[in-house]
Amino acid sequence: MRLAILALAAGASCLGAAAIAARTSPLTTPPPASGTGLSHAECFQPYEIWNRTIADDQTLLLNVDGRGTYRLTMKGRCLTNTSQYTDPISARGLRGAYSRICKPTDLKVTAARGRPCFVDSIAKMPAEEVAALPKKYQP
Repeated sequence: MRLAILALAAGASCLGAAAIAARTSPLTTPPPASGTGLSHAECFQPYEIWNRTIADDQTLLLNVDGRGTYRLTMKGRCLTNTSQYTDPISARGLRGAYSRICKPTDLKVTAARGRPCFVDSIAKMPAEEVAALPKKYQP
């Protein structure tokens, strides 16, 4: 009987951990199609990134020069176990600080402990969607 109770408790514990690991994203729209880039007018340079926020295991939100919020969707879940507040995340242009970021391959993102993140898509978010985000997710 004790063994059955322990097995049930262990199973419930695993289900609880899975529920925590599979948090829902605060974003209300699906990610852009793979390979999506920016229009020429929306392109930015790496030195214009003011702040960033991790929305979920695959999504990084950037405040670019106070003129808009950009959604970067990663290939895979490279942001898993990356702390919003304590782990460094770098976003660099492949050609330096003055390179233009217009498509996913223009940007190199590195998460905690040097883990590389490959950008799958970049899109500028509508102001209404940014305003609808909980405050802690607004970069």
